[in-house]
Amino acid sequence: MEDTLLKIVGKRIKAARIAKELKQTDLAKVIDSSAASISNIENGIQGIQLIDLYRVAEFLEKNACDFLPHLDEVKDAIPSIDKQKKDYTLEEADFIESLRKKEIKEE
Repeated sequence: MEDTLLKIVGKRIKAARIAKELKQTDLAKVIDSSAASISNIENGIQGIQLIDLYRVAEFLEKNACDFLPHLDEVKDAIPSIDKQKKDYTLEEADFIESLRKKEIKEE
């Protein structure tokens, strides 16, 4: 999942940077980094710190959330909690199920 997230965030940062006709060095200055780091972020090789994401978003005149994928976009990459359920105690499994039921009622 982390790999998927990094790639999606990186592609969105790159697209926003290109739309503003900026270079990787421009973004690097904003987060006190190098063009190589920006390249790694944009290619999904390296993650970006949350504070840096906000700095980049402000610089690119975007909302930081614009760079983050919706859960549906990465859901297949997330291991299902049901697959891990066998590792939970009975109390933990009951608690998880109660949270799911509460979430369904709130929708």
